[in-house]
Amino acid sequence: RISAGTGTTSQISVQTRDIQLLFAGRICGDGTQPKPGQWPNCGRKSRGYSQGVRQEVHYHHHNRTGYFINVQDPQYGEHLQRARFCLAPTGGGPGPSQ
Repeated sequence: RISAGTGTTSQISVQTRDIQLLFAGRICGDGTQPKPGQWPNCGRKSRGYSQGVRQEVHYHHHNRTGYFINVQDPQYGEHLQRARFCLAPTGGGPGPSQ
């Protein structure tokens, strides 16, 4: 039970956090699909993209139980609710969140 601060209480269902790590986004800088189990898993144009973080994470964890690592996720909202941790690595853009 959680109090809303207005004197009312509401029930919030606690969903199982069965996804240990979630990442859904570009892995290869050139937009191609990464090659599972192969290193390098992206083409030459992707070498500097994300300082290699996205490629390393995919290479080591793409098939690990409890980890969801993919270039896209149509059920992202649901998976986000089920995830304990979400990966937000640097990408290739000029901003600090990319």
